[in-house]
Amino acid sequence: MKNIGELLKQYLSEGVTFKKLDSLFESFSGMTGVSNKWKETGNCVFIDYLNVYNNINVDIHKLHNATVKSFQQNTLKKGDILLTSASETPMECAISSVIRDNIADNVFLDDHLFAIRLKEEFEGVIDTAFVNYYMHSSTFRVEVCKKVRGVTRFYITGKPFMSLEIPVPPLEVQNKIVEILDNFTSLTAELEAELEARKRQYEYYRNLLLTFNPVANGAVTGGEQQIGDGFTPPH
Repeated sequence: MKNIGELLKQYLSEGVTFKKLDSLFESFSGMTGVSNKWKETGNCVFIDYLNVYNNINVDIHKLHNATVKSFQQNTLKKGDILLTSASETPMECAISSVIRDNIADNVFLDDHLFAIRLKEEFEGVIDTAFVNYYMHSSTFRVEVCKKVRGVTRFYITGKPFMSLEIPVPPLEVQNKIVEILDNFTSLTAELEAELEARKRQYEYYRNLLLTFNPVANGAVTGGEQQIGDGFTPPH
């Protein structure tokens, strides 16, 4: 397989085409007539705001219950890009996450989100994982902020958002970029987990070494501990 440098040289020597989102995607809103969100039971399940805000890829197994008045409304499917519609700061509007796995039928979208779905004629031309990554780029985020409205609470609506443009390089280039960024995303998650483990270990030993009050059995005095069976420091 060609590396990204070779692909860019082959395909992008004459530049890349940009297209408006509304020429490639249909947009739709979250569920309506909703009540009893987050309860233990309900008549539907949905993808929530934080699932989108916190994850580059939607966690399709993290579903919550709600009750809706009508089931005749939008449900989600693989390939959909979900976006935040409002927040307390402009930069938190239109934060995106994509559904990359097969998702169960009849999963609804949080009423604080909106979504875009690739038009059928562009399937096999556009990789929505690539589009999702692009939507996190600084270039795109600057353009998003120009479309955000509000004073104390900020929001973005579908029509202004859908007027934004995205690059459409050849599918092979899109796929290669996704592959590279997926690897970095995985590495970042591993590093964050390792840092969290080291933080817990540091806090444990800091508290141990700075504890000068003897415990009931007299094991800890002046930062010293008799380490015996059952002693397991955090990893």
